[in-house]
Amino acid sequence: MDLPLLLTRIDKLVQALRSNGLLWALLRYQVLVGAEHRKILSPNLATVVDIGANRGQFSLAVRHWSPEVRVFAFEPLSGPATRFRRVFYGDSPM
Repeated sequence: MDLPLLLTRIDKLVQALRSNGLLWALLRYQVLVGAEHRKILSPNLATVVDIGANRGQFSLAVRHWSPEVRVFAFEPLSGPATRFRRVFYGDSPM
C-alpha cells in the first residue's frame, strides 16, 4: 500500500474515533466516514447531491462537518442502499 493511501485511511479512522456518531457508524455498520472530503465542506452550502452514495461515507462527512446542509443521496445498488438506509435511519434531513 502506498504511503498517501495509508495516511488517508489513518486519518479517516482518527476522525471516526473522535466522534461518537462516526464511531457508531463504523462499529455498527462498518461504514468509515469519507474524512478526506471535510476540507471542501462548509456551513455556506445549502444542498449536496450524493450520486452513487454507496454505504454513505460521503454523506456521513457532510452530516458531520456541515450538519445544516440538506443531502439528497442516490444509490442504485440494493446492497449498499440497504446499508445506507440503516446508517441514516431516523435522520430526517437526508
